[in-house]
Amino acid sequence: MTYSRNLFFFIGSAVVYAIFSKINLEFLDASNAYGANYIWLPAGIRLLIAMLLGVVGAAGVALAATYLALQNGGIENLPNAMAYGLIAGFAPYLALRSFMVFLNGEFNLIGLSGKRLLQLTLWSAMVNAGLKNIFFLVEDPSRNFLESGLYMLLGDCVGTLVVLYAIKSSIYFFERLSRLQT
Repeated sequence: MTYSRNLFFFIGSAVVYAIFSKINLEFLDASNAYGANYIWLPAGIRLLIAMLLGVVGAAGVALAATYLALQNGGIENLPNAMAYGLIAGFAPYLALRSFMVFLNGEFNLIGLSGKRLLQLTLWSAMVNAGLKNIFFLVEDPSRNFLESGLYMLLGDCVGTLVVLYAIKSSIYFFERLSRLQT
Protein backbone atom coordinates (compact mmCIF):
# COMPACT_ATOMS: atom_id res chain seq x y z
CA MET A 1 0.00 0.00 0.00
CA THR A 2 2.77 2.46 0.90
CA TYR A 3 4.68 1.59 -2.28
CA SER A 4 1.72 2.35 -4.55
CA ARG A 5 0.96 5.57 -2.65
CA ASN A 6 4.58 6.72 -2.95
CA LEU A 7 4.61 5.83 -6.65
CA PHE A 8 1.42 7.87 -7.11
CA PHE A 9 2.98 10.85 -5.29
CA PHE A 10 6.23 10.48 -7.26
CA ILE A 11 4.45 10.48 -10.63
CA GLY A 12 1.97 13.15 -9.50
CA SER A 13 4.80 15.46 -8.42
CA ALA A 14 6.55 15.02 -11.75
CA VAL A 15 3.37 15.72 -13.71
CA VAL A 16 2.34 18.76 -11.62
CA TYR A 17 5.82 20.29 -11.85
CA ALA A 18 6.02 19.65 -15.61
CA ILE A 19 2.58 21.19 -16.19
CA PHE A 20 3.40 24.31 -14.18
CA SER A 21 6.74 24.64 -15.95
CA LYS A 22 5.10 24.42 -19.36
CA ILE A 23 2.40 26.93 -18.35
CA ASN A 24 5.01 29.32 -16.96
CA LEU A 25 7.13 29.06 -20.11
CA GLU A 26 4.08 29.55 -22.31
CA PHE A 27 2.39 32.47 -20.55
CA LEU A 28 4.99 34.11 -18.32
CA ASP A 29 8.15 33.68 -20.34
CA ALA A 30 10.00 36.86 -19.54
CA SER A 31 13.45 35.39 -19.50
CA ASN A 32 16.58 37.47 -19.61
CA ALA A 33 19.92 36.89 -21.31
CA TYR A 34 20.73 34.11 -18.83
CA GLY A 35 17.50 32.20 -19.43
CA ALA A 36 16.14 32.90 -15.94
CA ASN A 37 12.54 34.05 -15.74
CA TYR A 38 11.54 37.07 -13.67
CA ILE A 39 8.54 35.09 -12.41
CA TRP A 40 9.10 31.35 -11.99
CA LEU A 41 5.95 29.85 -10.44
CA PRO A 42 7.36 26.30 -10.53
CA ALA A 43 9.80 27.36 -7.79
CA GLY A 44 6.83 27.73 -5.47
CA ILE A 45 5.39 24.43 -6.69
CA ARG A 46 8.73 22.71 -5.95
CA LEU A 47 8.77 24.07 -2.42
CA LEU A 48 5.11 23.19 -1.86
CA ILE A 49 5.73 19.63 -3.10
CA ALA A 50 8.74 19.36 -0.78
CA MET A 51 6.57 20.57 2.12
CA LEU A 52 3.75 18.14 1.43
CA LEU A 53 5.51 15.05 0.06
CA GLY A 54 9.14 15.23 1.19
CA VAL A 55 11.74 13.11 -0.58
CA VAL A 56 9.21 11.31 -2.79
CA GLY A 57 7.93 14.62 -4.16
CA ALA A 58 11.45 15.99 -4.58
CA ALA A 59 12.40 12.89 -6.59
CA GLY A 60 9.37 13.40 -8.84
CA VAL A 61 10.33 17.02 -9.42
CA ALA A 62 13.91 15.92 -10.18
CA LEU A 63 12.63 13.51 -12.84
CA ALA A 64 10.43 16.17 -14.44
CA ALA A 65 13.21 18.79 -14.33
CA THR A 66 15.61 16.35 -16.01
CA TYR A 67 13.08 15.62 -18.74
CA LEU A 68 12.32 19.31 -19.28
CA ALA A 69 16.02 20.23 -19.39
CA LEU A 70 16.57 17.70 -22.17
CA GLN A 71 13.37 18.63 -24.02
CA ASN A 72 13.72 22.42 -23.90
CA GLY A 73 17.37 22.42 -24.90
CA GLY A 74 20.12 24.33 -23.22
CA ILE A 75 21.43 21.13 -21.63
CA GLU A 76 22.16 18.59 -24.34
CA ASN A 77 23.65 15.63 -22.51
CA LEU A 78 21.95 13.30 -20.08
CA PRO A 79 24.46 13.50 -17.18
CA ASN A 80 24.25 17.30 -17.05
CA ALA A 81 20.46 17.22 -17.37
CA MET A 82 20.32 14.69 -14.51
CA ALA A 83 22.57 16.89 -12.36
CA TYR A 84 20.37 19.90 -13.11
CA GLY A 85 17.25 17.84 -12.34
CA LEU A 86 18.64 16.67 -9.02
CA ILE A 87 19.41 20.26 -8.04
CA ALA A 88 15.96 21.46 -9.13
CA GLY A 89 14.22 18.65 -7.28
CA PHE A 90 16.20 18.46 -4.08
CA ALA A 91 17.31 22.09 -3.48
CA PRO A 92 13.85 23.08 -2.16
CA TYR A 93 13.78 19.98 0.04
CA LEU A 94 17.27 20.78 1.36
CA ALA A 95 16.23 24.40 1.99
CA LEU A 96 13.07 23.29 3.78
CA ARG A 97 14.89 20.78 5.98
CA SER A 98 17.58 23.30 6.94
CA PHE A 99 14.89 25.90 7.63
CA MET A 100 13.09 23.41 9.87
CA VAL A 101 16.30 22.92 11.85
CA PHE A 102 16.42 26.70 12.26
CA LEU A 103 12.81 26.56 13.59
CA ASN A 104 13.68 23.64 15.90
CA GLY A 105 11.74 21.13 13.79
CA GLU A 106 8.41 22.91 14.00
CA PHE A 107 6.79 23.49 10.65
CA ASN A 108 3.20 24.00 9.60
CA LEU A 109 2.16 25.95 6.50
CA ILE A 110 -1.12 27.00 8.08
CA GLY A 111 0.51 28.29 11.26
CA LEU A 112 3.52 29.81 9.51
CA SER A 113 3.53 33.57 10.01
CA GLY A 114 3.94 35.93 7.08
CA LYS A 115 7.43 36.79 8.29
CA ARG A 116 8.50 33.13 8.51
CA LEU A 117 6.95 32.40 5.11
CA LEU A 118 8.95 35.25 3.60
CA GLN A 119 12.11 33.97 5.30
CA LEU A 120 11.47 30.45 3.97
CA THR A 121 10.88 31.83 0.49
CA LEU A 122 14.12 33.82 0.51
CA TRP A 123 16.10 30.93 1.94
CA SER A 124 14.70 28.46 -0.59
CA ALA A 125 15.37 30.84 -3.48
CA MET A 126 18.94 31.45 -2.29
CA VAL A 127 19.69 27.73 -1.94
CA ASN A 128 18.13 26.91 -5.30
CA ALA A 129 19.67 29.82 -7.21
CA GLY A 130 23.05 29.27 -5.57
CA LEU A 131 23.23 25.56 -6.38
CA LYS A 132 21.94 26.00 -9.93
CA ASN A 133 24.29 28.89 -10.52
CA ILE A 134 27.27 26.84 -9.36
CA PHE A 135 26.16 24.10 -11.77
CA PHE A 136 25.91 26.58 -14.66
CA LEU A 137 29.26 28.13 -13.73
CA VAL A 138 30.95 24.71 -13.91
CA GLU A 139 29.26 24.10 -17.25
CA ASP A 140 30.20 27.56 -18.61
CA PRO A 141 32.98 29.35 -16.66
CA SER A 142 32.52 32.55 -18.69
CA ARG A 143 29.03 33.03 -17.23
CA ASN A 144 28.47 36.09 -15.02
CA PHE A 145 27.86 34.33 -11.68
CA LEU A 146 26.49 37.29 -9.74
CA GLU A 147 24.16 38.72 -12.37
CA SER A 148 22.66 35.40 -13.47
CA GLY A 149 22.26 34.36 -9.83
CA LEU A 150 20.39 37.54 -8.99
CA TYR A 151 17.98 37.04 -11.90
CA MET A 152 17.35 33.45 -10.84
CA LEU A 153 16.91 34.52 -7.21
CA LEU A 154 14.37 37.16 -8.24
CA GLY A 155 12.33 34.73 -10.35
CA ASP A 156 12.33 32.06 -7.65
CA CYS A 157 11.35 34.55 -4.93
CA VAL A 158 8.47 36.04 -6.89
CA GLY A 159 7.19 32.66 -8.07
CA THR A 160 7.41 31.11 -4.61
CA LEU A 161 5.72 34.07 -2.94
CA VAL A 162 2.84 33.99 -5.41
CA VAL A 163 2.26 30.24 -4.99
CA LEU A 164 2.69 30.01 -1.21
CA TYR A 165 0.68 33.11 -0.41
CA ALA A 166 -2.08 31.96 -2.79
CA ILE A 167 -2.22 28.61 -0.97
CA LYS A 168 -2.05 30.23 2.46
CA SER A 169 -4.77 32.75 1.52
CA SER A 170 -6.97 29.96 0.18
CA ILE A 171 -6.59 27.98 3.40
CA TYR A 172 -7.44 31.07 5.43
CA PHE A 173 -10.48 31.80 3.23
CA PHE A 174 -11.85 28.26 3.49
CA GLU A 175 -11.27 28.19 7.26
CA ARG A 176 -13.24 31.43 7.61
CA LEU A 177 -15.96 30.11 5.32
CA SER A 178 -16.32 26.89 7.32
CA ARG A 179 -16.55 28.88 10.59
CA LEU A 180 -19.34 31.01 9.11
CA GLN A 181 -21.31 27.92 8.13
CA THR A 182 -21.20 26.37 11.61
